[in-house]
Amino acid sequence: ETDVPVAVTIKPPGLSEITQTGSIATLPSNKSQTVTVRGFVIPAEALSKVSNVTVTAGPVKGERVKTNNTARYKILLQLQ
Repeated sequence: ETDVPVAVTIKPPGLSEITQTGSIATLPSNKSQTVTVRGFVIPAEALSKVSNVTVTAGPVKGERVKTNNTARYKILLQLQ
């Protein structure tokens, strides 16, 4: 597959969702790939709080099984 769309959404508690998108240039069938999505503007109110993250890749043309396209995580946003 080529140019697979990826969306990453961060949902801090009590704040609006923050979404950024990217794409995977090439994704061989039945393989995984790493993608970097940048540009998130994190409000100060979200720091040191557990936020929900949803990552969705695809779907790609002709894809029959879409139940494995989304993953959900909990993260703690902190400054380094």
